[in-house]
Amino acid sequence: MPVSLTQIKIATPLSLGIRRITYNIFYYSIVAVLLFSGISKIIDPIPTVETLKAAFKTSDELNLLIATALPILEMALAIMMILKYKLRITLITINVLFFFFLLFAVYGTLIGLNIDCGCFSNVVSSEFGMTMILRNLLLTTIASWLVFTYKKFASAGRKQINLTIKRVLVQREMEFRFS
Repeated sequence: MPVSLTQIKIATPLSLGIRRITYNIFYYSIVAVLLFSGISKIIDPIPTVETLKAAFKTSDELNLLIATALPILEMALAIMMILKYKLRITLITINVLFFFFLLFAVYGTLIGLNIDCGCFSNVVSSEFGMTMILRNLLLTTIASWLVFTYKKFASAGRKQINLTIKRVLVQREMEFRFS
Protein backbone atom coordinates (compact mmCIF):
# COMPACT_ATOMS: atom_id res chain seq x y z
CA MET A 1 0.00 0.00 0.00
CA PRO A 2 1.51 3.34 -1.01
CA VAL A 3 2.31 5.85 1.71
CA SER A 4 0.90 9.31 1.14
CA LEU A 5 2.43 12.49 2.45
CA THR A 6 -0.61 13.07 4.67
CA GLN A 7 0.07 9.81 6.51
CA ILE A 8 3.65 10.71 7.36
CA LYS A 9 3.96 12.67 10.58
CA ILE A 10 6.33 15.55 10.05
CA ALA A 11 6.97 18.94 11.50
CA THR A 12 5.23 21.32 9.15
CA PRO A 13 7.18 24.20 7.67
CA LEU A 14 4.93 26.58 9.60
CA SER A 15 5.69 24.96 12.97
CA LEU A 16 9.39 24.84 12.13
CA GLY A 17 9.26 28.50 11.14
CA ILE A 18 7.51 29.54 14.34
CA ARG A 19 9.94 27.49 16.41
CA ARG A 20 12.90 29.02 14.56
CA ILE A 21 11.56 32.55 15.06
CA THR A 22 10.88 31.93 18.77
CA TYR A 23 14.31 30.40 19.26
CA ASN A 24 16.03 33.32 17.50
CA ILE A 25 14.07 35.94 19.44
CA PHE A 26 14.98 34.30 22.76
CA TYR A 27 18.57 33.64 21.68
CA TYR A 28 19.34 37.17 20.54
CA SER A 29 17.40 38.71 23.44
CA ILE A 30 19.79 36.96 25.81
CA VAL A 31 22.73 38.23 23.74
CA ALA A 32 21.34 41.79 23.94
CA VAL A 33 20.75 41.60 27.70
CA LEU A 34 24.27 40.30 28.33
CA LEU A 35 25.92 42.91 26.10
CA PHE A 36 23.85 45.79 27.47
CA SER A 37 24.43 44.72 31.05
CA GLY A 38 28.15 44.17 30.55
CA ILE A 39 28.78 47.42 28.70
CA SER A 40 26.77 49.50 31.17
CA LYS A 41 28.69 47.97 34.12
CA ILE A 42 32.02 48.67 32.45
CA ILE A 43 31.05 52.29 31.80
CA ASP A 44 29.89 52.79 35.41
CA PRO A 45 30.86 50.02 37.88
CA ILE A 46 30.04 52.09 41.00
CA PRO A 47 26.40 50.90 41.40
CA THR A 48 27.52 47.28 41.24
CA VAL A 49 30.24 47.87 43.85
CA GLU A 50 27.78 49.69 46.13
CA THR A 51 25.23 46.88 45.80
CA LEU A 52 27.83 44.26 46.68
CA LYS A 53 28.90 46.38 49.69
CA ALA A 54 25.31 46.63 50.91
CA ALA A 55 24.46 42.97 50.35
CA PHE A 56 27.62 41.29 51.61
CA LYS A 57 30.14 42.21 54.24
CA THR A 58 33.19 41.68 52.04
CA SER A 59 36.30 43.74 51.39
CA ASP A 60 36.36 46.58 48.91
CA GLU A 61 38.99 44.69 46.89
CA LEU A 62 36.73 41.65 46.48
CA ASN A 63 33.75 43.84 45.57
CA LEU A 64 35.85 45.63 42.96
CA LEU A 65 37.13 42.32 41.59
CA ILE A 66 33.56 40.99 41.21
CA ALA A 67 32.36 44.29 39.70
CA THR A 68 35.20 44.09 37.19
CA ALA A 69 34.96 40.38 36.34
CA LEU A 70 31.17 40.18 36.02
CA PRO A 71 30.76 42.50 33.00
CA ILE A 72 33.73 40.87 31.29
CA LEU A 73 32.09 37.46 31.80
CA GLU A 74 28.72 38.74 30.54
CA MET A 75 30.24 40.24 27.41
CA ALA A 76 32.40 37.18 26.75
CA LEU A 77 29.34 34.93 26.97
CA ALA A 78 27.40 37.19 24.61
CA ILE A 79 30.25 37.13 22.10
CA MET A 80 30.49 33.34 22.41
CA MET A 81 26.75 33.14 21.65
CA ILE A 82 27.13 35.39 18.62
CA LEU A 83 30.01 33.23 17.34
CA LYS A 84 28.16 30.05 18.41
CA TYR A 85 31.38 28.94 20.08
CA LYS A 86 30.97 25.87 22.32
CA LEU A 87 27.29 26.68 22.40
CA ARG A 88 26.13 24.01 24.83
CA ILE A 89 28.69 24.97 27.49
CA THR A 90 28.04 28.67 26.85
CA LEU A 91 24.27 28.27 27.27
CA ILE A 92 24.69 26.19 30.43
CA THR A 93 27.05 28.83 31.87
CA ILE A 94 24.55 31.58 31.06
CA ASN A 95 21.79 29.54 32.69
CA VAL A 96 23.86 29.13 35.87
CA LEU A 97 24.73 32.86 35.84
CA PHE A 98 21.07 33.85 35.51
CA PHE A 99 20.12 31.40 38.25
CA PHE A 100 22.60 33.09 40.59
CA PHE A 101 21.17 36.48 39.57
CA LEU A 102 17.74 35.12 40.52
CA LEU A 103 19.04 33.93 43.90
CA PHE A 104 20.68 37.33 44.45
CA ALA A 105 17.39 39.09 43.62
CA VAL A 106 15.52 36.93 46.13
CA TYR A 107 18.25 37.42 48.75
CA GLY A 108 18.34 41.20 48.29
CA THR A 109 14.56 41.40 48.50
CA LEU A 110 14.41 39.22 51.62
CA ILE A 111 17.04 41.24 53.51
CA GLY A 112 15.26 44.44 52.49
CA LEU A 113 17.76 46.16 50.23
CA ASN A 114 16.21 49.40 48.98
CA ILE A 115 18.83 50.29 46.39
CA ASP A 116 19.36 49.83 42.70
CA CYS A 117 21.02 46.46 42.11
CA GLY A 118 23.52 47.81 39.60
CA CYS A 119 22.45 45.18 37.07
CA PHE A 120 22.39 47.75 34.27
CA SER A 121 24.46 50.39 36.06
CA ASN A 122 22.48 53.63 36.26
CA VAL A 123 21.08 53.28 32.73
CA VAL A 124 17.98 51.28 33.76
CA SER A 125 16.44 51.44 37.21
CA SER A 126 16.56 48.01 38.83
CA GLU A 127 15.54 48.05 42.45
CA PHE A 128 15.23 44.90 44.50
CA GLY A 129 11.72 43.55 44.72
CA MET A 130 9.20 41.36 42.95
CA THR A 131 9.82 42.97 39.54
CA MET A 132 13.51 42.14 39.74
CA ILE A 133 12.75 38.58 40.87
CA LEU A 134 10.30 38.06 38.00
CA ARG A 135 12.72 39.52 35.46
CA ASN A 136 15.48 37.18 36.61
CA LEU A 137 13.07 34.24 36.70
CA LEU A 138 12.09 35.00 33.10
CA LEU A 139 15.74 35.23 32.00
CA THR A 140 16.57 31.97 33.79
CA THR A 141 13.57 30.25 32.18
CA ILE A 142 14.52 31.46 28.71
CA ALA A 143 18.15 30.40 29.22
CA SER A 144 16.97 26.97 30.41
CA TRP A 145 14.72 26.60 27.37
CA LEU A 146 17.64 27.46 25.09
CA VAL A 147 19.84 24.84 26.80
CA PHE A 148 17.27 22.09 26.30
CA THR A 149 16.15 22.99 22.76
CA TYR A 150 19.18 24.30 20.91
CA LYS A 151 20.30 20.89 19.65
CA LYS A 152 16.80 19.65 18.83
CA PHE A 153 16.03 22.90 17.11
CA ALA A 154 19.13 22.79 14.95
CA SER A 155 18.49 19.27 13.67
CA ALA A 156 14.76 18.52 14.10
CA GLY A 157 13.56 20.02 10.86
CA ARG A 158 16.42 18.63 8.81
CA LYS A 159 15.85 15.06 10.07
CA GLN A 160 12.09 15.17 9.42
CA ILE A 161 12.52 16.58 5.92
CA ASN A 162 15.17 13.97 5.06
CA LEU A 163 12.88 11.17 6.30
CA THR A 164 10.01 12.52 4.23
CA ILE A 165 12.14 12.80 1.09
CA LYS A 166 13.42 9.23 1.53
CA ARG A 167 9.91 7.85 2.02
CA VAL A 168 8.54 9.70 -1.00
CA LEU A 169 11.47 8.51 -3.16
CA VAL A 170 10.96 4.90 -2.04
CA GLN A 171 7.22 5.21 -2.72
CA ARG A 172 7.84 6.66 -6.21
CA GLU A 173 10.36 3.92 -6.98
CA MET A 174 7.88 1.22 -5.90
CA GLU A 175 5.10 2.78 -7.99
CA PHE A 176 7.42 2.99 -10.98
CA ARG A 177 8.47 -0.68 -10.68
CA PHE A 178 4.91 -1.97 -10.44
CA SER A 179 3.35 0.18 -13.13
